[in-house]
Amino acid sequence: MTNQTNQSCNGKWTLGNYSRWAGNFTYSGIFDSPQQACASVGMKAWSYDPQLKKYVPYDPKFGCCRVECATENNSYSIENTYHVAFRPKIEFTGASGTKTFKPANPSDNLIKVSVISGQKITVSANQPVTWKAVKGAALMGNLLTSGNVLSFLPLNLQGSIELRASSICENRNLMLQLQPANQGNQASKDKRDENCQAAHPEDPAALKKIQHALSFSGGIIPGLTDAQTRAFAANVAQTESAGRFDLSEENQFGYLGLYQFGAVALTDIGYISRAKYDAAVKKYGKKLSNGADAAIHKAFLADAGNWTIKGGKNAYLKDRTIQDKAFIALVNKNLSYAGKAAKAAFNGNPQKTVKYLKMAHLIGATDAAKGIVDPSYDKKDGNGTSMQKYGQGAVQDFDKYTKFVEKAQKCPDK
Repeated sequence: MTNQTNQSCNGKWTLGNYSRWAGNFTYSGIFDSPQQACASVGMKAWSYDPQLKKYVPYDPKFGCCRVECATENNSYSIENTYHVAFRPKIEFTGASGTKTFKPANPSDNLIKVSVISGQKITVSANQPVTWKAVKGAALMGNLLTSGNVLSFLPLNLQGSIELRASSICENRNLMLQLQPANQGNQASKDKRDENCQAAHPEDPAALKKIQHALSFSGGIIPGLTDAQTRAFAANVAQTESAGRFDLSEENQFGYLGLYQFGAVALTDIGYISRAKYDAAVKKYGKKLSNGADAAIHKAFLADAGNWTIKGGKNAYLKDRTIQDKAFIALVNKNLSYAGKAAKAAFNGNPQKTVKYLKMAHLIGATDAAKGIVDPSYDKKDGNGTSMQKYGQGAVQDFDKYTKFVEKAQKCPDK
C-alpha cells in the first residue's frame, strides 16, 4: 500500500512460511515489526520499490501489509525464500449478555448467537478496524463502535446481521445468526432436521466452502442455476487458495486473491489497462505474459497505474465483491472463447459446462475446448496438473456441493 505514513503502519506482524507442496502459508509468532518477524528466521525485511523496480530495505511507504524476508538484497533470493511478514488476519470474538461466543475456527465467518431480550451483543476484532453493517442494520439498536469493538441492542430475537470489519490490510465479513436463547430445544430439533443437517456438515473445510458459496456475490453463470454457480465458485476458490479462502492471498509468482488471477486474466476482463499490459509485454515478453519472471509479474501488478480499478492491487485484494465479479467476468470470457464444437458439447449440461470452465481456468480456453470435445485430449499446467483430472474433480465436487447449497438456502437455520 503506497503513500502511507509510518503511523498508519504501526501494529503487529506475523511470519508466514509458504509451502510449495501445500500451496499455502502457515503462520507463526506475533512481532512488533516486519524486521523483527524476518529476523526470527535469520533474515532481513525488504520492500519492492515500483519506481526503482527493485527491492530496498523495508520502507513502510511501499506497503504495510506484506514484506518479503531474505538474507540479502537479491531478487532471486527474495522471490524464493518463502518467508514473508504479514499483518495478522482479522479474528472475531463476542458476547451476548454474559455468554461469550466465537467462530468454531478462526477463519469461519458464521456465528450463531443466542439472544436474550434487553441484553446487548458485543463483537470484538483482534486489531483496530472500522465497522460497517452490511445487512440487518434494522435489527441493531443503540449501535456503538469504538476501535476494535462494536456493540448493539438486538431489536428482534431472530434474524441475520452481516458485519464488515476493515483493517489497514483486510476486509472481513461476519454473519451473526440470532436465535432466542429460550428455544434451545427447538434449535436442537432443527439440527436434527435432515435439510439443516445436510446444509451444515460437521467437517470445517466443507462448512467453510458452503459459507463461501452462500456469500458469493458475482452473479450467475449462463447455463447454471444460482446454487450451481455458487457451488462452482466455491470449488475454484478452494482449489486456487488451497482451502484458505483468503482474499489477500498472493502466491510466490504474484497471482492474486481467492481465484489466483494473474496479469493476463486481469487484462482480459478489463481490470488491467490493455494498453499498459501490451506495452509491458512488448518490453518483457513471456517473462510477463506467462508469469515466468515472478519479480516482473509482481512489479507490474503492484503498480496501481496499470489497473483500471481505483486503488489497483491493494483494492482488489481487500474487496470480495470485486474478486467475485472478476471470477464471473473471466467465466463469461471463457464461455465466449469456447467455439461451436465445444459449446455443442457442454450446452445444456451443467456438469460438462463446469468441467470446461475448470479446465479453462487451469490451462486456457483453447485447450479446454479441445478437451471437452475429446476427453482423450489432455494438457498439463506448469505444475504437472492434468486438465482432464482437474476438470473431472470439479464435476464430482460440483454435484455434491450444489445439493449442500440448495439445502442451505432453504434451511431456516442456515
